Amino acid sequence: MRLPRVPSSLLVIYSLLSVSSLFAGSHELLPEAGIYPENRKAQFGISKDGSAYLKTRGKVDWKITIEQAGTYGITAVLSGDKALGILPKFEIWVNEEKMADSVSLKTEKKTNYSAQVKLPAGEVTLGIMFVNDAYRPDQYDRNLYVHKVIVAEKE
Repeated sequence: MRLPRVPSSLLVIYSLLSVSSLFAGSHELLPEAGIYPENRKAQFGISKDGSAYLKTRGKVDWKITIEQAGTYGITAVLSGDKALGILPKFEIWVNEEKMADSVSLKTEKKTNYSAQVKLPAGEVTLGIMFVNDAYRPDQYDRNLYVHKVIVAEKE
């Protein structure tokens, strides 16, 4: 796949992670391999600690290759900023389809959130979507941080 040319000054990340085989173990999808919305560079990107930040409602995707269709464990390592007493919520998406209802973070600290997801064979787009942004300048700002996503075949 040929990617569009992007000025290096943009925080948009276009690199793709291709996992040739997902079996006997797990594979980490790191933020620097994510695909971010092209037109919203100030709201999405990579922070100094290497996590992806989502400062507004939206999704970070990874392109992966699944050799064999089946049920896979997805573990998203996430943290967030609370606003108005409410923590961020996220959803897991596969090929532009929401896999389950949104999940609220349990804490602002980095925590693992796991789900079982059926993945088809072939190229798959796996995404984490931030769904409940709240912002008022100098008052509050709810954000989601994606530290990594781990994909493991269910045994």
